[in-house]
Amino acid sequence: MKIRLPAVMMTLLVLGIYFLSIPAVMAGGILLTGIYTLYALYKKPRIDTLLLLLLLNYIYWLASGLLVSAINFSDFSSLEFLDGEGRLLVNYFPLVCLSIVSIRKADIDQFERGIWMIPLITVPLLAVWVIFKPLALSVGQSRDFVGFMTTHTGAGIFFGFTAAVLLVTGFEKKSVWNLLVGIVAVAILLATASRQALVGIVVVMAWYVVTSGNKKVMIGMAVVGVMGFLGLLVFFPRTLERTASIIDPNIIEEIVYISKTSYWNPAVERRFNTYIERNVASRIVYWNHAWTLFRASPVFGAGFGRFNDSYLEFAGVENVAFFAVGGENFSGTLSSHNSYFNILAELGVVGLILILLVWLKMYTRLGKGLKDFSEDDQMRAYFKAGQALVVFIFVGAFFGHAFASPAIGFPALGLIGALLSFQRNQLQEEGR
Repeated sequence: MKIRLPAVMMTLLVLGIYFLSIPAVMAGGILLTGIYTLYALYKKPRIDTLLLLLLLNYIYWLASGLLVSAINFSDFSSLEFLDGEGRLLVNYFPLVCLSIVSIRKADIDQFERGIWMIPLITVPLLAVWVIFKPLALSVGQSRDFVGFMTTHTGAGIFFGFTAAVLLVTGFEKKSVWNLLVGIVAVAILLATASRQALVGIVVVMAWYVVTSGNKKVMIGMAVVGVMGFLGLLVFFPRTLERTASIIDPNIIEEIVYISKTSYWNPAVERRFNTYIERNVASRIVYWNHAWTLFRASPVFGAGFGRFNDSYLEFAGVENVAFFAVGGENFSGTLSSHNSYFNILAELGVVGLILILLVWLKMYTRLGKGLKDFSEDDQMRAYFKAGQALVVFIFVGAFFGHAFASPAIGFPALGLIGALLSFQRNQLQEEGR
């Protein structure tokens, strides 16, 4: 089997996330992707129209941040910035490159093999973690499983990516192997105790059942669901406990109370009295702060990068276009833990519409791919999996900044970008 460079490029980006605690792997993937993209530009490729929409978003983000002085050109050489507010800029790097690079079916096949290898090589690590809970594979006081990644949420959504791809392609191709490895990926996801990833994969399963309309799929997904629940009971009680904590019958009342009484901003230490889990409560506090910024400047937002800045000074027309033109800049990973609120706060309705157009265009293009390659079961499976990833990210965006998270963005946009590149080239070659 001939190993192709585009497949190596995409696989390295995924491995860069898997080995996030070893930055050299990610650096190698980004470097190779950048070099190959420049080479593709030199060869005068067929550039995807999606790139124009992406560039419009980038121009808007940068103009917004530079206008209010929340960012400056020197920030782009700062790893602290690129790992903080700059994640939004970094996240779409694979999609930009794959809008230029030409991808063949063989590249996607090799990429899929790389995806199902990830849960398999993780099984021994998970076994060690279940027995010994070593700090090297865990994070936090509760020792949630992260493998070689750095946060339990990042690990959860990464394995959510592998589970979504393998389960959907397994059902579409009737591949028992993909289904079994997909179930393994679900088990690893449960070990991370990430509720965001758990809710995301459950919604993806429900979406797939509804859109497939296949009774066998319904039965299969029910089996996966039952196995997942039993796994929670036996092996991952921490995940079950965290999930059960958000089903408290009084939680809505407490959320309303927190949203009305919290006046948090980045300059104030997070303090509030509540009986509900602090992670849930803190999200309400952050959402409340984001909503306050959005209400003050609903059209264009306060400015890119302003959510976690303190002592903000505003100028403009309040309740229309009220920009945070001054303040104490802070580069960090703190976000509102909700992509929709975060984008509305910083970039307003205009910014949210622009980024949603990118995702909706990808979803519809993937849907068109289902029809374009209706006679190719393998490609149909890939395009359906691509749609599943868009659904997974849309759901995750309610509980984290999934629109700006390379942990899911690099692998998901790597696969989606590859599919759209293949679709673009095939249709142009056929004159369609």
